[in-house]
Amino acid sequence: MTIELTRRATLAGGFALLGWAATGSAQAVAAPKVTCYPVTSSRVAVLVSGVSGAVRLQNQAGKVLGQGSALSGTAIVSATVPANAITRLALVTSTGTVQLSVSTTTAALNASLWRVANKRIALPAGFAPALVTASGTFRLRRDCAAAYGTLRQAAARAGHPTGFTSAYRSYAGQLSLYNSYVRTLGRAGADRQCARAGHSEHQLGLSIDLKGSVGTSALAQWISANAWRYGFIVRYPRTATAVTGFEWEPWHVRYVGVPLATDFTHRRATALESYVGLPAAPTY
Repeated sequence: MTIELTRRATLAGGFALLGWAATGSAQAVAAPKVTCYPVTSSRVAVLVSGVSGAVRLQNQAGKVLGQGSALSGTAIVSATVPANAITRLALVTSTGTVQLSVSTTTAALNASLWRVANKRIALPAGFAPALVTASGTFRLRRDCAAAYGTLRQAAARAGHPTGFTSAYRSYAGQLSLYNSYVRTLGRAGADRQCARAGHSEHQLGLSIDLKGSVGTSALAQWISANAWRYGFIVRYPRTATAVTGFEWEPWHVRYVGVPLATDFTHRRATALESYVGLPAAPTY
């Protein structure tokens, strides 16, 4: 759902581009490209490329809701907005203003590539995305499955074959897995290594545990250096445990799409929470 702002358009993913107004001598400047998804029921993130300097999101009264700075022509800015609603915002750049409406409706949130689930943000027990079979019994969202196929082929060409150890997990499946950890490690130990039911990104159908991507293995190093090229980020790096609440998992990759993964990596971001302006989630 990335579009050049050359016309009015409403997109099923949850936002609409309403207009572009260049400022001053910038009349001939092309409109930026904008991608927007809700990350929670009351927060949206906007990725904008073709810009420089500072960008900000503001409401129709002119109140600034979020700010960001461009890096290599791309900026990320996020804002808290009303839950389960459609809100009109202005994205102000150095060369003009994009008018857009953003949605935090259930449909938009369920379709979001950037939705966050963590120890502080739960998914409904009944939430289940539309899935396709990626391999054998492993299922994913269609966009994630396609990107995984490309990543796997690239890894194999580089001499690092891989496959699945886990993909989509239902709420019930996560509950069963968590309870098995509790029986072995106790509740505190389980909470360090396994998400409780409703708090796992695997329920989104956008996360994969990669076979062989452990520790400092050659595959893990290749994934760390190259996953972004295929739209993935390493979701639980060693340096972000205090934010994500989970121990280092070099095998766990999360699909967010190439544009976001690229900016995330170029900024040397480590935690999705911090990147989209959410608080740390070290505990439940």
